[in-house]
Amino acid sequence: MSKDFRMRERLIRLSIAAFVPGFGIIAVIMVFSREGPGTPTQRIVALAVAGSTIPVAVVIARTELGPIWWIRESHWWSMNHALVIYGDLGVTTVLVTFSTPEASLFGTTLFAVVSVYVANFAETMVRNLHIVFTSMTIGVFAVLTWRSGMWDPAGCIARAVVAGAVVNGTVLLQSVHSIDVRRDIHGALQNAHRDPLTGLWNRRGFTYWAIETIKCCDRCFGVLVIDLDRFKHINDAHGHHVGDDVLQLAARRLREVVGDVGSLARTGGDEFAVAAGIDVGELMDLAHAIRTAVHQPADQFPVTVTIGVAGRSTDHTHDPAATLSSTLREADAALYRGKQEGRNRIALAPPWPIHGSGGVA
Repeated sequence: MSKDFRMRERLIRLSIAAFVPGFGIIAVIMVFSREGPGTPTQRIVALAVAGSTIPVAVVIARTELGPIWWIRESHWWSMNHALVIYGDLGVTTVLVTFSTPEASLFGTTLFAVVSVYVANFAETMVRNLHIVFTSMTIGVFAVLTWRSGMWDPAGCIARAVVAGAVVNGTVLLQSVHSIDVRRDIHGALQNAHRDPLTGLWNRRGFTYWAIETIKCCDRCFGVLVIDLDRFKHINDAHGHHVGDDVLQLAARRLREVVGDVGSLARTGGDEFAVAAGIDVGELMDLAHAIRTAVHQPADQFPVTVTIGVAGRSTDHTHDPAATLSSTLREADAALYRGKQEGRNRIALAPPWPIHGSGGVA
């Protein structure tokens, strides 16, 4: 995620957080209104809901909305749904304390603010439940207003339709817009983060997903840097079109081996990289599997690979970008050593001991 996007996400987050206490302020104002709570118990309930908006605003201010908006899943997902429920029930609770149903019906337009959040940050199912809940609430207050004799049926229906249009029209139109914008931006970012030849992540995409992997790791993180041995000779002897075919074939085999274990990228001309939240033993197993898969003697232009391996504990990682940078440097140094020692081997960076022979440096 770019720095500009992070700054804008923070602005959106703080703006939403600032809106939440607005509900509390309205509730407090209504406490002192003739149409507000009519009994001490109702006043206490309204003031309690008003007071709860402050800690909720703090929680929202500290919640990164970017992952929720982009991929619709995060470790905040349950809390995200809880915020929607809180908003709907909080508004309804305050409206129930009003002395007149007409004031309650008028106040249902406050659901529109919740609707904006729902449209951008909630699943389709949650959005639909929000629409059903708010529509029923508006309908109930419209009926109560009609039964109180304050307005004729046509007047009550008109007010209910206006409230429904403001609340649910907002969530429907905004959600459609949000989906379109997210899809377009996601497609543009995908293209910017993809290598056009192999379809793998490029260096920019690799950096982003590797950092995300470090953030999610509970214990270990590692990197493989993979270089096709003497690839330049293939380009020089047979042309770049053959070289491109070799790169694409190698990429397909790498993808088959790596699968969902880690993030795979083409980071240079004949260089690939893998970032994964696994320990050094698993990294070495993955490196051996890659080395075996890529080299097929029956190929028209068989190639071998040299792999640099580096890993570290993430128990005390405070700067994921710095962790990635240093791990990549160690893996690059190991790769260089492996190439100096004859290529077609796996080189493990210190501080882990180097064991065995037969292609392991």
